Amino acid sequence: MKILQRITVLFFLVLCAGLVFAGGQGEPQEAQITLWSGYPDLQEFYEEVVADFQAENPGIQVEVQTFALSDLNQKLGVAIPSKTAADIIELISVHSFPYAEKFFVEVPAEVQAEVMKGVNEEYLHDVLYDGKMLGVPFCFYSEVLYYNKDHFAEAGLKAAPDTMEQLVDYAARLTKYDSQGNVTRSGISLRFAGHPAGTSEKFWALGLLPEGGDILTEAGDGKYRNGFNNDAGYKALKLYIDLLYKHKVTDFKIIQDADSFATEKSSMFEREQWVVAYLENNSPDLNYDAAPLPKSKRRATFAITRNMFVPEFSKNQQAGWQFVNFFYQKPVMAKMVEDTGWLSTRKDLDYKNLLKNQAQLLAGVENPPDLEFVWQKRLTVENEIMGKMGEQLANVYRDSSLLDNQAKTRAEIQKIADTVDGILKEAGLYGE
Repeated sequence: MKILQRITVLFFLVLCAGLVFAGGQGEPQEAQITLWSGYPDLQEFYEEVVADFQAENPGIQVEVQTFALSDLNQKLGVAIPSKTAADIIELISVHSFPYAEKFFVEVPAEVQAEVMKGVNEEYLHDVLYDGKMLGVPFCFYSEVLYYNKDHFAEAGLKAAPDTMEQLVDYAARLTKYDSQGNVTRSGISLRFAGHPAGTSEKFWALGLLPEGGDILTEAGDGKYRNGFNNDAGYKALKLYIDLLYKHKVTDFKIIQDADSFATEKSSMFEREQWVVAYLENNSPDLNYDAAPLPKSKRRATFAITRNMFVPEFSKNQQAGWQFVNFFYQKPVMAKMVEDTGWLSTRKDLDYKNLLKNQAQLLAGVENPPDLEFVWQKRLTVENEIMGKMGEQLANVYRDSSLLDNQAKTRAEIQKIADTVDGILKEAGLYGE
């Protein structure tokens, strides 16, 4: 950070932290706290923020430990119940659901007051339990469609597809093949495997949500059932099968996901906002843009937040919340957006200016009026549900006999739905 910027940030944050935490105390607080995060690529950013924080709070030493997201999720399964986890834990929404109500303390009133001054209240969804705020959502992400502008121009396409029908048509027009009919450039890259929960997420956003479906639907009295053993689920799975085996716009042999898009082996793909920073580092000359996901019955995407929690067993709760409050102040959030490309939950940031060199990220901020955000239900078993769905979907996608076979396609959806309902029943959360 430039010296003048650092001085400006520190001056502002000193005022805020002083107003919130001074409380007439003459002696500086002393504590050693640890923060766990599932984003190793943000280690440097965290350390810069810690340096600023410690310059004004020399009695509080902060250690940041980052892990791969899946590794952190596994670690928490042991560390939280045994009360050996960090003083501050950064979690994506679904990873927090099993622990929030049982292990995390309510955000102190003075910190809540500061958060409410800047937060977009829509993004409080996954930290509010019975009116209590159990964490601070500082970052959000959703699904958008990335598309290669050169490929589009070559195919005579002038803008991103607005409907699912256009998506299929455009994918077919963008795909290239070799003399044997093998795909050499996919019209759209699809998520077939990898982390199972991620496979479910992509199916959820690209397949289910446009057709009016969801992974879970409320059954009343705090109970739920699957939300896709219906026409929406059938159409979602049919979309994938048709793209693979009817339109042949991609296959299992060609590279997929961000690597595919970065190397121009695919013309479109659906992903979160981290892709912009990835492409800046791995394919800086790529001519591309981003747009909201296409609509069918509706235009929708999921929204997931990254949240900071303080566990009830932390011996340094005050120091933990002091750092969280510092972290969520406007200058730090602006720096996060500008330096890392992750979007903040604050509504008072000048995104057009902050993202002037990363205009593709505006697709996640400047949402069309008809875009609906769909949230998870904050159930303790949702992470398990997403994982089991993804495992089954990865196998189903490889079954070419599903093409033009409505009965068999619906039967596969029924099997996945039964798995979801079985998990809900075991947890006592199922309702008709």
